[in-house]
Amino acid sequence: VAELLAVRRPALLVPYPHASNNHQLYNAQVIEKAGSGRIISDAAITPPRMVEFFKKAGSYSPSRGPEVMFQEADQNLASYLTSRSG
Repeated sequence: VAELLAVRRPALLVPYPHASNNHQLYNAQVIEKAGSGRIISDAAITPPRMVEFFKKAGSYSPSRGPEVMFQEADQNLASYLTSRSG
């Protein structure tokens, strides 16, 4: 994730649906929020959708880089810890 944000290249993100705690989806959402890519589910990916993405890839204009990873980090951490404490 950090590397994709740093190089600011468009990415087609297909999170593994059975990943532990859905972490791949959450990481992909960071990339999408930064404007550096698009999330598509494993079940929904098709050759025409991939072609569509790559045709548009040149028009992606990421507005933010690595700094997006730290936005609202304190609130996210507090929310996570609160949810785990029962």
